Amino acid sequence: MATYPVRQLTKMQRLMGCINLFRRHGDKSWLKWGPSASVDFEPNITTQPVYTNEFGDRRLLRNITTLKEGTVNINELSAFTDLTYAATFVAEQKYLEQEAVANGTLIIEDAVVPGIYQIPGVNGAVTGISDGADVDFIENTHFTFHSATNLIEVLSKPVGADADLAIAYTLPEITAADGILNLEVMSASGTRGEFMCIGMIADSDNGVPMTLYLPDVEFRPSGAISAGDTENVNTVGLTGSVYTTADKGYGTLTGQRKIVNA
Repeated sequence: MATYPVRQLTKMQRLMGCINLFRRHGDKSWLKWGPSASVDFEPNITTQPVYTNEFGDRRLLRNITTLKEGTVNINELSAFTDLTYAATFVAEQKYLEQEAVANGTLIIEDAVVPGIYQIPGVNGAVTGISDGADVDFIENTHFTFHSATNLIEVLSKPVGADADLAIAYTLPEITAADGILNLEVMSASGTRGEFMCIGMIADSDNGVPMTLYLPDVEFRPSGAISAGDTENVNTVGLTGSVYTTADKGYGTLTGQRKIVNA
């Protein structure tokens, strides 16, 4: 005689990780979006109730569905790829382009010293600073220079220097192929394309991994974006509006193997 009238379900609990992939409409390759704390799909079904009043009181007969929509949330995304920056700052993913400058000069009249100044462009080099006449400034004594931002901090003036600064500099040629992001913040309405969440579970865990595929999602930031934080690992959150498509509907959820109930 069986101990229980119905055999228990013992293998259906699941602890599933997720590999996030995204592909813009028109692109050939998927992009890795990196690790996130969790991914949530939230359906929203709106219904219109239908009642009968033939019993002396109104009684619910059915709910007629009038709206189907959904959102997908990527929570605590921690890989800051080009795609992550573009999506969280609501910008088109563009890259810096810069013409080479072999011999440029920036003149600052009546310069404030100490002071911070910037030459045009990025990744430049300062070949010399003078007062525009005969007095030269010495790097790390009278000024420091940061190439990535082209910022110059003038610390002091040499004895006898005039009020002006003449900064001689060079700039390298930079093309989109160099891959330096140059985003115009909030220039887009969102980041739109296909989204895939590939479920992953440990070999020893119960449950079956599932793959969620959404053919048309538009992602936007779901909250504040860390511009700088040394107290915590920098993370961002994204929320995506799930759109229906003519040939694929809202999407699919596919198991990676057969579900064994017990």
